[in-house]
Amino acid sequence: MTKPEGTHKLFWERSTTEILVLMVAFTICSAVIVGGTSVILTEIIHPEQDTSRAVIFVNDVINTLIGLLAGFLAGRSEMAVSSMSAPYGAVVKPEIPKKGKP
Repeated sequence: MTKPEGTHKLFWERSTTEILVLMVAFTICSAVIVGGTSVILTEIIHPEQDTSRAVIFVNDVINTLIGLLAGFLAGRSEMAVSSMSAPYGAVVKPEIPKKGKP
């Protein structure tokens, strides 16, 4: 089977989990952009309108996205470290240095 040409090449070597996280991140980023644009337009068109709750909501969504991506990266790095130290499914016992001569 050959690799597809064009934009599909971007997802060819990614795992299902990576694609899912990218889709969730894209969806949340789109919502933040639309929400932020709405707040900005409301401030310009109707400056007397209170937009503090909308700003807080957009800020909370941004913080959630940062936490989601940080957790994903931490999980990926932990998985990479554990896969380098032992074969899949193996239990690794840490080596305890013996007292005395090295």
